[in-house]
Amino acid sequence: MDPPDDPCAPGSVLPLDPPDDPCVPGSVFWMSSEDIAKLNVANLRSKLKSLGQGIRGLKAELATRLNLCREQGLTYLSQNIINDPDQVNLANSGFPPSAFWRILQPDTSIPLKNELELDGVKYRSPTTPAEEFQRFKEGGGGGIKYNYSEIFDWPQFDGVAEQPEHDRLGGVKKDASGNYIYKDLPIQNAVANMEFIRKNNLNTASLPHQWFDAFMSRHPTPGSKCSLHDWTTFTNMKAILGNAGEGGFIYRDFKRFTVDEIQKHSGVYILNGVSPSLQVSMKFTSHSEDPINGNDMVYNSFATEAGDTNILNVSLVFKTLE
Repeated sequence: MDPPDDPCAPGSVLPLDPPDDPCVPGSVFWMSSEDIAKLNVANLRSKLKSLGQGIRGLKAELATRLNLCREQGLTYLSQNIINDPDQVNLANSGFPPSAFWRILQPDTSIPLKNELELDGVKYRSPTTPAEEFQRFKEGGGGGIKYNYSEIFDWPQFDGVAEQPEHDRLGGVKKDASGNYIYKDLPIQNAVANMEFIRKNNLNTASLPHQWFDAFMSRHPTPGSKCSLHDWTTFTNMKAILGNAGEGGFIYRDFKRFTVDEIQKHSGVYILNGVSPSLQVSMKFTSHSEDPINGNDMVYNSFATEAGDTNILNVSLVFKTLE
């Protein structure tokens, strides 16, 4: 087959001995390992930059990175993308060569302030610092947000998964033994992975710590990558190597963590992921003291214990698996 005039054009068939790489934006990068090895550091970095890749490292690292670009079939970027850090960080990340970037324009006629006024009282988002909320221009209200009216037409997802079967009234069907009936059905909303559920003996009555144990058990198990016991060991080792504890120069009142303490702190971080606060430490106050970020459950579990704040601060420094 005769190769096309532009061997680097998307969809073209590359000849066995392709000519010089034209570096045309949108065309697929191709260069033999032998030719890459002949490039100096400046040329290697130039090529990598045109492909949206990192340019730091020694010559051997840069050459290896450029060879990987060829193997992945990356395409050259246009100059406006290369000069825009927000776009170049996402370019050549698995998108097809026909993909392109365009900045969406907001509906400037409908600005939204990060506030809500009810009965004369203005409420702000708990994730907006008070000082930022107050200093925005002259009237406060936090940073202005905008609506976007553009609509995207996403193709319908056609995947299937094992899900409970429902009757005509929407109830879940059960067999003669009272067990739920499952069937491979089209995925319309997020569904549970039933293979994972059965493997870890989970059900609708399982407690939160049982779900946590399914992802990270307390003790090492065959095939597991990490356990709470490992996490605790690594954390204490990092603290000791950091010269913490009695005789050290930081956190001199540090005492080794127990598995229970690591598990309790992990729960706080999970809670903060569901209901975020600016700082995790805000969760350690009571709801009456801080109605927005305070949490009575966390307060009753930690804040009444001596040295709880120090435990949190040390955890932030030495926790190894965040």
